[in-house]
Amino acid sequence: MKSVEKAMRKEKLRLRLRDAEFHEPVEQHHLYLPTDTHWRIVGVIPGTAGAMQSAAKCPILVQFKCVPRNTEDSQAALRKRKEAAPADTETTMKACIFKMGDDCRQDQIALQIIGLFERIFNVIQVPSYLYPYRVVTTGKDSGVIECVPRAMSRDQIGKLVESNLAEYFVQTYGHPESVTFHRARECFIRSMASYSVASFVLNIKDRHNGNLMIDADGHLVHIDFGFLFDLSPGGDINFESSPFKLTAEMVQLMGSPVGRGKGTVQSHSLSKALVDPEAYNLYRDLTVRCYLAVRQYARQICILVELMLGSGLPSFKPRRTIQDLAWRLSMQKSEVEAAEFMLRRIAESRENLRTVLYDRYQNLAEGIEM
Repeated sequence: MKSVEKAMRKEKLRLRLRDAEFHEPVEQHHLYLPTDTHWRIVGVIPGTAGAMQSAAKCPILVQFKCVPRNTEDSQAALRKRKEAAPADTETTMKACIFKMGDDCRQDQIALQIIGLFERIFNVIQVPSYLYPYRVVTTGKDSGVIECVPRAMSRDQIGKLVESNLAEYFVQTYGHPESVTFHRARECFIRSMASYSVASFVLNIKDRHNGNLMIDADGHLVHIDFGFLFDLSPGGDINFESSPFKLTAEMVQLMGSPVGRGKGTVQSHSLSKALVDPEAYNLYRDLTVRCYLAVRQYARQICILVELMLGSGLPSFKPRRTIQDLAWRLSMQKSEVEAAEFMLRRIAESRENLRTVLYDRYQNLAEGIEM
């Protein structure tokens, strides 16, 4: 696909997937979804396939028709179920991104640690939300990535509805005083707190709006973890110096007043209706609680990362990685001092100028919505 002109890639891919070899009954080949073996593929959907945006590479998205996979699947069992099942057996649509010429190991490492954070939050019972989607590395420069279900990137939202985040939530979930809006806002706050901590502890960078997803319930989900720990876009210039992304539109959606500007609600009445100090205080409280929960496992996290130092991945620098990670985890501080440390990181991240400039650069260079 890389040899095909960008404007023609989508149509070329869809034509290829309509070829006779893809029209054979896929279920006869006993295929399961590479990112989730609980699902069996029964068909390919050519009309939804597409080539993803990439400057040098050509990742492709393919959607499949799937049914739950029985652990006792075999060719005989499949034939037996096919004979017994009605012709209109309900299927579920699942999508995957296939990458070539791209090292997916860093994504896999980041998501394994994010999955660990999710388990920590569940054990300590912190109200939170993380979606550690699955990545399967198939080679040094290839892999298969699960698509976040029922979600759009912030970039896609901006291009689709031409509104900021708060206006999109009002259009989708109702007026700020409605129950549905409050429910979606709480989903956003829980996920925002969780990913703020994950982004800070793992030093995740390249947080432009193409890498931030909003799902159907209002949760924020971060994707694409090619830059973390000691690797950032542009090398060691550390342009994204903010601890994590906390823009004016995020702050406004979470109930705190902000100044008028690009990305914020311009309507005075709607701006006033969005203000909810308790909601923003909930975000700050949950962020600190998530941070303190992760910090309880700081030693185990450092040992886990230390085991990866010899992987040869550019994210790890033996002299710096563990030292910087220990600082971000406040390992030499008391719990009270650690809580104050995290509150300062929130204040430092809020409407950070470097974050605004990085989004502006991505908008000019790649056309990604701010």
